[in-house]
Amino acid sequence: MIKELEPLLKNRKSLYVTLLISLVYIVPILIADFNYLDDYGRDLYGYGWQHDGRFIATFLGKLWSLNSTIVSIYPFSLILSALILGFTGYLVVSLLKIEDNKTLKWSSLLILTSPFFLGNIVFKYDCLPMAMSFLCVVFPFVFYNNKVKFAISAFAGVFLAFGLYQPTATTFLILACAFIVQTLFKDNFKRLVQNGLIVISAFVFAYFVHILIVKFCNLPTSGRDELILFKSNFIENLLFNQTQYLERLLSLMNTGNYKYLSYFFIACTVLGVMFSVVHKSIFKSIFSILLIFTLFIAAFYLIPSVNMLLKESYWDLRSFTGLGFIGVLAMFFQRFLPNKIQFFSRLSCGLIVAFSFILAAQFSRMLNNQTEYQRYFVTELNALLKNKPI
Repeated sequence: MIKELEPLLKNRKSLYVTLLISLVYIVPILIADFNYLDDYGRDLYGYGWQHDGRFIATFLGKLWSLNSTIVSIYPFSLILSALILGFTGYLVVSLLKIEDNKTLKWSSLLILTSPFFLGNIVFKYDCLPMAMSFLCVVFPFVFYNNKVKFAISAFAGVFLAFGLYQPTATTFLILACAFIVQTLFKDNFKRLVQNGLIVISAFVFAYFVHILIVKFCNLPTSGRDELILFKSNFIENLLFNQTQYLERLLSLMNTGNYKYLSYFFIACTVLGVMFSVVHKSIFKSIFSILLIFTLFIAAFYLIPSVNMLLKESYWDLRSFTGLGFIGVLAMFFQRFLPNKIQFFSRLSCGLIVAFSFILAAQFSRMLNNQTEYQRYFVTELNALLKNKPI
């Protein structure tokens, strides 16, 4: 086993609990057994994802199919995805020492159970490349304290993420915010600057290598990759994209009683930030708060991936891959709360996760209803046209 990984997985009981709950979460989706339009297309023609610039996902599909034509391995693809995402979440919270020494780590489930990611795991073909892309952006942080290993693995992880499912690549930057703050609290400013430069360099380098491969291999793209940067109406486009983003994010936050759960969770996070700097000098406290605020703003606008900077943004909620990582970032600060009120932190996180389980159950019912309606429609249409001359 990788030596840096051993201390992170020493609490095997906690890991197994996370993996078990992850499997329970997908039970309603397995029962629904729903096919998206993309799934029907791949069932018929066995094509991959290279037309979206996701050439590594296509290669992965051919590997699991043991064939040049990609076939479905559902339900194994969904089960593996749940296990990978559960492991990814556990790895993150172990690295950041969130809910340390707890058998049940609610925060380890935030990535898998993100309400915006629910629409992704329903894809029978896409769910596995998506899950693996999350693991790819998280795994490099295992080597965060080794500059060479971190630089190499960061580039490799982000590059793989771009080739598996592009929106997850920016979650690497969100997660980096937590590690930068963690380094700040250790007063290791040299390491903070060094690793900050590694994060930015690895991300930019991986992006350009990905683009070069797509161009060199003449891979078709969706046509939605044009940026608004350096455009004459940049500010106007940016404000428009911001409006679109906030409208969709608030559609979740203002859903029923979920807004009260969100307020509770945010309040615990704000308190955690305050307690994280309370013992520092005035200068260090002000500097820390300014840096934390800046990183939170950056992470907030990275939730919808690069949609903020695209001319023709894809505002489907499924592309909001960063929400779960924002939750982990918030829980990182909540660990600074005094022991007497840590209960409220775990309660706020547990309620957020519980809501997602309820949402998954309701989503499964909706998918079942849609499937039944489609079958009824086809049956009625067949009866109507059966005796009609063609």
